This record gives sequence, structure tokens and C-alpha cells, in this order.
Amino acid sequence: MVYIKKTIPNFVLLVYFKLKLYLMKRFCRTLVISGLLLIIFSVVPKFSNAQFGDPGDDPDAPIDGGVGLLVAAGVGYGIKKVKENRKKNKTVQFAEETK
Repeated sequence: MVYIKKTIPNFVLLVYFKLKLYLMKRFCRTLVISGLLLIIFSVVPKFSNAQFGDPGDDPDAPIDGGVGLLVAAGVGYGIKKVKENRKKNKTVQFAEETK
């Protein structure tokens, strides 16, 4: 039995190794950039604290008109949904009664 050794053409090997090298460089670059961003985003908040010392007697933030409007809008939306569900249930009950 004679074994025939199949050889891969040189240009295929060249393309394979160049692609492998390119992907390896790209992966390393991505890994380095990701690591630097992780370090930056974990260290910067430590130094960018805008609060210096004790704020004084009343540290609580007042609830102004913006938060009140959001609460009122949420209550109104909830009431609207409850009315829609009641209306929907009445129509379903009416449809079942007429059958």
C-alpha cells in the first residue's frame, strides 16, 4: 500500500498564518483596550466625587414639582388602566351572557 502525502500549497499556508496573526493582534488589541477601559471606569468615580465634607443640617433633597408631576402622571395612568380593565371585563361578561 502506497501512501500519497498531500501537501498544502504554500500560498494557502501563507494566507492561513497571516490571518491567524491578524486575528491574534486584533484580539490582543481588543483585550488591552477593554482592560484599560475597565480600569478607567473603576478608578475615575473614586476621584470625581463632588461631595466634600458634611452637607450641613438638612441633607435631604426636597421633593419639588418634577417628582410630584411624575407621581401624579403615574396615578392617572394607573386609574386609566383600571377603567380599561373594568370596561373589558364588562364586555366579556356581556358576550358570555348573550351566548
